[in-house]
Amino acid sequence: MKTNTLLLCSGIASALYAIILLATPSFFIEIHGLTTDAVGLLFLRCAGALCVGYVVLGLQGSKLKSEEGIRLAVLANFAVWLAVCCVMLYGKFNLPFNALVFADITFCGLFSILFAAKVFGKQ
Repeated sequence: MKTNTLLLCSGIASALYAIILLATPSFFIEIHGLTTDAVGLLFLRCAGALCVGYVVLGLQGSKLKSEEGIRLAVLANFAVWLAVCCVMLYGKFNLPFNALVFADITFCGLFSILFAAKVFGKQ
């Protein structure tokens, strides 16, 4: 997959998470089998706001022309998808998530692997 296409797909995927987390955080919590409270909803809205930054990074990163800029955008996306995957794994083993969280883990793991191939693969 071309790097620009991967960055664009990452931006779109981040946009989906951002929309869900900002607009309907209680829905996100409920489909994963967790209880809703005001603190949890605020935290998810903060995570959604953070996703907006990765939307911009993915969408604008796909338009970059310099090699250095593309490399940094790919490295940042690799780091964030890997971090989210690790947090989801931690959450699955330590919180009462239902099995739907494995879809999130798989999704984040896929992007982690794709970006890792760009970061650590032969250029």
